[in-house]
Amino acid sequence: MTELVKVLILSGGRTIMMLGVLSSIFLAVGYLFVPGMLKSLSSSVNRIFEIDQWMLGHRVFVGVLFLLVTVVLVGTLILVK
Repeated sequence: MTELVKVLILSGGRTIMMLGVLSSIFLAVGYLFVPGMLKSLSSSVNRIFEIDQWMLGHRVFVGVLFLLVTVVLVGTLILVK
């Protein structure tokens, strides 16, 4: 029973990490290559969060940061395996 719980917890953690990897890679690609599309998608949210303007202004830095987050998450997934 303990082994089953351990496997369930680890698989749930891997699923959450994988979702983090996917969202991070999509954000990195969005900020690096199609920032206009990101801006049009989040126009209603843009009014709430002013930091989005800064992120779009510094899109290369933010894109590289999201790529680094992706690499760290993938590395963690590989090490936990």
